[in-house]
Amino acid sequence: MSRLDKKSLLPRLCIFSAVSFILYKLYEQRDKDGRHIKQVSSDSLRTEEANEFEIKEDEDKENEKIWKSDTNMLAFQSDHFRGIRVIASRIPKNKKEWEQKLSYSLREWTLKKFRGVWIKLPVALVSYLEYGLKQGMAIHHATKEYVMLYKWLPHDEKDMVPEYCHSYLGVGALIINEKRQCVVIQEKWDFGRANYWKTPGGAVDRCESISHAAVREAKVKWKMCLLFVVCFLEETGIECEFISILGFRQMMPYRFGNTADIWFLCLLRPVDNTPLEFKKDEHEIAQIKWMDLNEFMNLECTKSIFQHYNFEKAVAKEVDWLLKHWNDCFDQQPKNLDNSLKIVKNTNIGFRCLPLEDRSTEHKQKRYFFQPNTQL
Repeated sequence: MSRLDKKSLLPRLCIFSAVSFILYKLYEQRDKDGRHIKQVSSDSLRTEEANEFEIKEDEDKENEKIWKSDTNMLAFQSDHFRGIRVIASRIPKNKKEWEQKLSYSLREWTLKKFRGVWIKLPVALVSYLEYGLKQGMAIHHATKEYVMLYKWLPHDEKDMVPEYCHSYLGVGALIINEKRQCVVIQEKWDFGRANYWKTPGGAVDRCESISHAAVREAKVKWKMCLLFVVCFLEETGIECEFISILGFRQMMPYRFGNTADIWFLCLLRPVDNTPLEFKKDEHEIAQIKWMDLNEFMNLECTKSIFQHYNFEKAVAKEVDWLLKHWNDCFDQQPKNLDNSLKIVKNTNIGFRCLPLEDRSTEHKQKRYFFQPNTQL
């Protein structure tokens, strides 16, 4: 390579590096909320064994002495209900040893007046399930990672173990602009419903707040140009701010015939009202557009929600308040709380989301209180 070629290559490399860095920062910013949610979820799953029950530390130390001194017993911890939780990481890897320790431990725990036994059986040890069932254990729930077994020990008490989660949570994002229009979509898989329009939305993820879910689901794909490079950024689009929960609907039976579905309609507004070019997700969305709010609430497919119990008027009242206070609708951000959530001023209708201080410094739980909006 000639010296001239080397000189001309250097500026090109600098430009390429600069463009790559800018694109990386855009992707990083885009993914910030998603990574935060995923981090919360993964952290929760990693600490699920510790958080699933409230453990009494003093009593737990006494229990540790018991199973360490008695080699025939499964390693366990106890909760404040005097229940047993077998330590999953210490379940014997030898099947014969598992069977001997389980039958022995159940007898001892019954004699010691413990009440319930929980065993989180990893999928890798699913062959242990058959013997557990023979010992009177029952399947409480199962995930891709484990099967949760339990047994109620007292014969003179009613089984007080609650059922596993039996309701799904979903959100609908009513995104309003300053023209009193809302974002509406038609899903690709709504066969036979040509004029069926709905708000963007979806399921609330594990360990995700309703407000975060509404903002996440509100994002739609759009196209941007930067330094003559056309980028298609997946899972990005209209960055929104959560205003309030307008209302919610419960439906049952739902999936599998034994669950319920709770759907929250949330009011949002774009962070930046600059017009964006929608780019629909070809796998899910057939059409996407802005529609006049009144037109949307009076569609045949939305009447079941908006035309009952004056809900249409309530939504209109909240939207009118938002448009009136478009530039001053947020209160001062409280310190040491959720920085990703802005606090809306008291309005006339709906429920605003208020982060609460964490009582548990150990588990770092996030708590939110949805307060009815009233002019105080």
